[in-house]
Amino acid sequence: MSGIAMADTDKHRTVQQAAALSVVAALALTSLKFIVGITSGSLGILSEAFHSGIDMLAAGVTFGAVRAAARAPDTDHMYGHSKIESFAALTETALLWLTSAWIVYEAWRRSVFQEFPDATLWGIIVMITSIVVDYERSRMLYRTADEFGSQALEADALHFSTDMLSSTVVLIGLAFVWLGFPIGDPIAAIGVSVIIIFVSLRLAKRAYDELVDRAPPGIREKIESICNTISGAIRCDRVRVRGTTSTIFVDIVVTIPDSLPLSRAHDITEIIEREVSKIHKGMDVVVHMEPTRCGKHGRALDMYSKLQKLAQAHPLIESLHKVRIYSVGSDINISADIELPAQLSVREAHKVADELEETLRASIPNINQITL
Repeated sequence: MSGIAMADTDKHRTVQQAAALSVVAALALTSLKFIVGITSGSLGILSEAFHSGIDMLAAGVTFGAVRAAARAPDTDHMYGHSKIESFAALTETALLWLTSAWIVYEAWRRSVFQEFPDATLWGIIVMITSIVVDYERSRMLYRTADEFGSQALEADALHFSTDMLSSTVVLIGLAFVWLGFPIGDPIAAIGVSVIIIFVSLRLAKRAYDELVDRAPPGIREKIESICNTISGAIRCDRVRVRGTTSTIFVDIVVTIPDSLPLSRAHDITEIIEREVSKIHKGMDVVVHMEPTRCGKHGRALDMYSKLQKLAQAHPLIESLHKVRIYSVGSDINISADIELPAQLSVREAHKVADELEETLRASIPNINQITL
């Protein structure tokens, strides 16, 4: 088995183990909260039990999603199955909204009919235990999600972070009941619902953006900026981005001078692929080159070719990089980086730059400024 295949196997195994542990923890907490909630009659604890039950269901969905998403690309799914995780995350938010609606209704009903619980020591102990377990569990899930780029695990971590916050709200509600303010319990339950809805809306938006292939903010500008710094690349004609948090697919069409040798043109595409891949650890980049020497860039392309030929004619100049040609009226401004042998002194390198500048001014009319 290759090193890459082994790394992918280890990744999927780690993600699936994290999802499985999440299911076990959710099952234990849900059972405990239901028992204490029913015996104490606390709506706050019962609402937390239902919330944890939804979390348990969501954890099961996550476990199934990460297993399905781990499947390798096939003839019907050539880009892989990673979007299953996004679909699972969207499903989890729908479950959360249903839970929130039930909690709000039950809190209203108990407030109207004055059905208030007694605060018990067991209820407080269960809420504190839940907060501690959810804190450790969400940290583990966030860490694994960040390391392996799993949106489903991130959604799971968000669920349990919400569970931790809502348990804190319920604990505050029980404290009010203990102090003689029983209305605190249904108010705490409504507070749980507000937290759930607020957090799940953000999760739903992120999952939706993944499913409709919304490009990450600013990524197009970053890619175009990279292309503009590569010597020989005239411009990016098209940049298309799609994918999920773990894997982003990028298609780039770049214009290059048709006078360049094929090997040099291939090197340009390789450099662009390598530099763009540094933006995100899970990028799959494909660069297509379009040779041209006419149109509105014709003058610049012809001058670019002339610059390269003049630089190649100098015995000490190895290459010319980051060439930029600006026209201001009839005047021309040129900037470029020169690659020289490492053993040259600063004085010798400066002399080579002066020689190239003299050659350029003698060969190309209307040059206003040269920066080398």
